[in-house]
Amino acid sequence: MIKKIYVGLLFIVYAANSNAQVVTVGQYNLENLFDIVDDPKINDADFLPTGANQWTKERYETKLKNMAEVIASFENGAGIDILSVCEVENKKVLEDLVTRKSIKDMNYGIVHSESPDERGIDVAMLYKKSVFTPTKQTAYTVPLPDGDKTRDVLLVQGKLKNDAKVSFIIVHFPSRREGTQESEPKRIAAAQVVRTVRDAIAKNNPNEYIFVMGDFNDTPSDSSISRTIGAWGNNDHKHQLYNPFYRMHRSGEGTFKYKGKWDMLDQIIVSTNTLNPEAKVQYIPQSAVVYKPSFMQESEERYAGSPKRTYVGPKYIGGYSDHFPLMIKMQLQK
Repeated sequence: MIKKIYVGLLFIVYAANSNAQVVTVGQYNLENLFDIVDDPKINDADFLPTGANQWTKERYETKLKNMAEVIASFENGAGIDILSVCEVENKKVLEDLVTRKSIKDMNYGIVHSESPDERGIDVAMLYKKSVFTPTKQTAYTVPLPDGDKTRDVLLVQGKLKNDAKVSFIIVHFPSRREGTQESEPKRIAAAQVVRTVRDAIAKNNPNEYIFVMGDFNDTPSDSSISRTIGAWGNNDHKHQLYNPFYRMHRSGEGTFKYKGKWDMLDQIIVSTNTLNPEAKVQYIPQSAVVYKPSFMQESEERYAGSPKRTYVGPKYIGGYSDHFPLMIKMQLQK
């Protein structure tokens, strides 16, 4: 009963401050956003004009157009304010992306760091310069148990337009390709880095608003997220992180579909101080959504409702991504 009353109070506070500024925060796995230039330092052979995927300039341009179309379509054409992205080859592909006609006027900035991942795919952030000002970025290497290399954990710190200090921890945990149980120690190792980074931020500045976001390759109930990171789906203050996508996961929703089953692999987790109705940055209750407009979905009956991908196996489809993006809304107070 207390929890219901608390959430109700948040709605009342939001309604009373309907003129307050609202910021949208999203996450999107772009599914292999590679350029067409050979980089000898990474394994990008499949994504070259002569590679297995015949990744031509035309296909690259279509991919950029499609990704920009998704970003622009958020909030009825206003675009997403802050977006963490996964599976990008380098900063150049992001520079090419933000200059697409449909989003060029939204004036997106880029935060990116080259990671040691063997395929060369990185995490990054796109942000509207009118909404967020980054002041510091730090990349943390994830030491894996078997010595493999994976994506860095990227910390982006700065200020929102109401001068609130925020930290975005952006991740792309190791995949399940070797098997879910077999590969779990790798994701727990990545989660431990996230926990260490989060704990250090909270210790140095207990009032900082923290977001942990990305493709976790685990669901909200898996150990890497619920236990190692310590993010839960109940909004009480005995936990330090709140996962708005936990209940959606429990109800069967997801961002990625595998063998007919939805998995909530992408998530945006917030520090519980965003649940305080007096906070400068407030999570708007029930604003968490998996974003899946019809143009991003497969129309073929066999795959209806699934993400319309760039490739299905070796077959080029020319779609968007094998993941749906997701979004939450934050209310800013002065």
